[in-house]
Amino acid sequence: MWEFIEKFTDEELIREDDVFQLGEEWYLVPRALFALGKDLPRHPVFVGTFLGRKKNNYLVPGVALLEKLAASKKAKKVVVNDKSAWLFVCGKNVLHSSIVSTENSPAVGDWALVLQGKECIGFGKIETALSDKNGAITNVFDIGDFLRRERTTTRS
Repeated sequence: MWEFIEKFTDEELIREDDVFQLGEEWYLVPRALFALGKDLPRHPVFVGTFLGRKKNNYLVPGVALLEKLAASKKAKKVVVNDKSAWLFVCGKNVLHSSIVSTENSPAVGDWALVLQGKECIGFGKIETALSDKNGAITNVFDIGDFLRRERTTTRS
């Protein structure tokens, strides 16, 4: 999880002492819960605030981790217009012409948070210089993933 955070910022967003790992998932846990957890007869299914889980060789972040990254003063960020934000949440890439502003000088090869206003809607990899009108930021993860993973239900 720490390698994931370092792709965006070198700021200490979360203290390692406040993170509890359950299998392949990470949670932000208040100190009081750590003490209680030691006395439980079984391992909990979840505890605290979900930060993310490991899937194959990468981290799938939770909403809380994206919010913490977006609040960071040092994280690399790209703010996009409303139309591009909608397309990004639908799994599309960000065209450079739809970028409204940037923070902390994201460069080619960097991972950057993609924001609509102040809300983090995912992150991507900057493929070309931001001055390139034909360039794009490749969508690596967007919050629409949560909806796409939902099971379809059938009504009887």
